[in-house]
Amino acid sequence: MNNKLWFQSCVFLLGFLPVLVVASTGFTEASTAFKHGDTEKALQLFLALEKQSQTPTPQITLNIGLLYFKSANYVRAQEYLTRLSKQPNWAMLAQYYLGLLALRDGDKIKAKSLFTRVASQANNPTLREKSRAALGKVSGHLSLGAGESNVKAHLPTAPSYYLSYSAGFEDNVLALPSDQLDSTLQADDHYHELFVLAEMSVNDDLALNGYVSATYYDQYSDLNSNILDLGLEYEFSMFVSRPLATFNISQVSADGAAIYDQWQTKISSPLVILEYSLDASFSVQQILASTAFQFLDGFQYKLVLNKDWSIAGHTLALDYGYEINNRADLASENEFSSFSPRRHKLALSDEFNWSDQLEFTASLGVTHAQWRGTNDTLDELDNIHTAKRQADQFEYAFSAAYHLSKDMTLTTRYQYLDHDENINTNRYTNSQLSLTFSYEG
Repeated sequence: MNNKLWFQSCVFLLGFLPVLVVASTGFTEASTAFKHGDTEKALQLFLALEKQSQTPTPQITLNIGLLYFKSANYVRAQEYLTRLSKQPNWAMLAQYYLGLLALRDGDKIKAKSLFTRVASQANNPTLREKSRAALGKVSGHLSLGAGESNVKAHLPTAPSYYLSYSAGFEDNVLALPSDQLDSTLQADDHYHELFVLAEMSVNDDLALNGYVSATYYDQYSDLNSNILDLGLEYEFSMFVSRPLATFNISQVSADGAAIYDQWQTKISSPLVILEYSLDASFSVQQILASTAFQFLDGFQYKLVLNKDWSIAGHTLALDYGYEINNRADLASENEFSSFSPRRHKLALSDEFNWSDQLEFTASLGVTHAQWRGTNDTLDELDNIHTAKRQADQFEYAFSAAYHLSKDMTLTTRYQYLDHDENINTNRYTNSQLSLTFSYEG
């Protein structure tokens, strides 16, 4: 969305516009002008009040900083808000707005540091909540796992680009049961992944984006894949909660040939449940496969709930997702697909800034999958057993990101997956280690 509009709206979020105190007629007149949107007049009046006082009050300094902010004079806004941040009782409020300025300038490292400090240290609960929301925007960076991306909800006014290259190693790319792997049968391989994203705001509510990704394996070339995706985002600014709608169309290729097209639409919005504010999204996806892969055709429905909060410099996130997959290959009574018609997923992540350049992230996820039909299996004595197929996946990951500059980041990541299923022959584990260089500009 248009950052200018978003930053201007943020100036008014906390109800400090203007900060009213028992003051002189000049202060009241300046405050009235501010309240009615006469920015130029309000700024002149507050500057005059500043000159009349040898030690201007924090309220005057704050209002001047906010008026410079609203007037797009960001250098002067930075000067006044920095001055205000040295006042103990006003430091958290000033640092929140300094974080907005840093975010506007593209310095996400500084913005994240300021928002994290305010979210964990501010006494005002509204200010803490707004800082957590801002952290969500800063932390909504792209996640490059298996060619997926979480595109940021608020986009810059000018076109922006994201480029990453990853090199990694997997010890079981074929998801084979552990007891089948030995010196004669190996399933490990090295891979390389390239990801390029471009995004642009059309107006205050509409944004366009597109990305291409390519993943290549050294040995198992039949696992190579490419994705071309075009999308748009629309923010319903007429509603208080400002829900966001997205629509994407993609073409997925494997081993050099297009296997299916798909479209996906998603609506996301803040949601209040039992006085707790959550981020909620609902998405629908349809796969339209080529003739040879028509068994992939079908719909997927997904509901996701998310809650973020900050504790002692840590940004914690709790996610719950529920999926319904109605692909054609999942309709039989004896499904073999690794995808399941129903799955629940619960994930917890912790992000910690060690310094302005170095941050660590750890996550733990549990997924429970259920299939419709039953499977016939043989035990060691060749006895036939019928079981309703279900599985639990346990996944944990750890990453360290070092910001070489405000545009370039180097990240190393380790991920472990344990697929525990009641059908013994479908159990497997997989470890993945990767190194990623990314550029965002």
